[in-house]
Amino acid sequence: MAKWKLTLRGTGMLGNSPKMINEVFELEEKTYHDLNKSNSSKENVIRGLLAVRCPGVEIDINKIAVQSAEIRNPIIKSETAKNIGKSAIAGAIGGALANKSKNRKSTQTNEPSEERISSFANELNRFHNVNFMPNELIIKPKLDDIYYGIKPYKWKYPKNGINKNTIIDNNRSLSICLSNFERGLSILKNCSDNEELIKEFEKKYKKLRRKKILNKYGVYIGLFLIVLILTIIIIITS
Repeated sequence: MAKWKLTLRGTGMLGNSPKMINEVFELEEKTYHDLNKSNSSKENVIRGLLAVRCPGVEIDINKIAVQSAEIRNPIIKSETAKNIGKSAIAGAIGGALANKSKNRKSTQTNEPSEERISSFANELNRFHNVNFMPNELIIKPKLDDIYYGIKPYKWKYPKNGINKNTIIDNNRSLSICLSNFERGLSILKNCSDNEELIKEFEKKYKKLRRKKILNKYGVYIGLFLIVLILTIIIIITS
């Protein structure tokens, strides 16, 4: 019987505080069928799962992104299975490795060495066109929604490979969300005299900005600093 991996991401409310949701479940086929049977059935499944993992958290189903994928077990080719006996497993493995070496050129293009990255750009669409009214009581929960909604995700450096276009789309979606957060913060500054509230969201904005830079260029920044430190050490000790 097939099993399914279900990922739920989004935000809820625990009391008066936003609660980030990023949970992965393994579903039996019947539960997966219930998830896709109807909107009411889907809502019941999601609420039931999150009630166990996130007790006390109130959720809006429309703010929960859902991803599912079938869990597949490795399949042994029939040609290989015929040659594998209970007393000759090691020999069969050795023969398979030798055969793989001989046919390396014909098989290496069929299996990409780079792990495929999932697209999450569409999951963040709900943060792309947030309507900020000049009222701090309206702006605050919307800024929190954006902040905790994009916090689990990462920008990446779009190097060449099978994931390049996916990474570009993900980065673009995250950057649009960050721009909307900046726009909401600007409106908040113009309509509110609450300095503590403004400072709180300024800190959150700076965290997101730093995260964007470090996610995309952290490795290169680290290498540059190592080279710089080594150069300084060489100059001092020479």
